[in-house]
Amino acid sequence: MSVQGAHRALPRRQLFHRDPDDLYTLPNLRRVSLHENQFTGNLGSDLGNLSQIMQLDLSYNKFTGSIPDSFGEMKRLDLRNNSLSGEIAIDSSLLPKLNTFDVGTNNLSGAIAPGISVCTKLRTLNLTRNKLVGEILESFKELRSLSYLSLTRNSFTT
Repeated sequence: MSVQGAHRALPRRQLFHRDPDDLYTLPNLRRVSLHENQFTGNLGSDLGNLSQIMQLDLSYNKFTGSIPDSFGEMKRLDLRNNSLSGEIAIDSSLLPKLNTFDVGTNNLSGAIAPGISVCTKLRTLNLTRNKLVGEILESFKELRSLSYLSLTRNSFTT
C-alpha cells in the first residue's frame, strides 16, 4: 500500500486493546494522531520503520515498555501520559529535526542522555512526572531554540 504524504488521525475513538502494528506497514505515513485511545502493549522498535513520519501523537494511551531509540525524520513526538518505563536512550544523533519531545507523566527512570544537545531545533521538552535522576545537564544550554522546558516531579540535582 502506498500512502504518500498521508495523515492518519483517530483521536478519542476508544479503540480498546487494539495494537497499532498495522501502521508499520505504511512506510510513507507522515503524521499519526492516535491520542486518547486505550492502546496497550509495547511501542516496539518497529516504530523506527516509519522513516518518513514527522509527527507522532500517541499520548494518553496505556503503552508500556521503553521508548524506541530511533524515529527517522521526526519533528514532533508526543508520548505523554502512558506507562512507558526505562531510560531515555534515544539516539539523538538520529533526531536532528526534532522540535517537540513530550514524554511527561510516564515511568521513565535514569538520567537524561547527554546527546540531547544534538537536538538543536528542540523547542519543547517535557519530562515532567517521571522518575528521572541525576544532574540537570550542562548540555541544555546548547538547546538555543528551547522555549518550553518542564522537569518537575523528578529527582534532578543541580
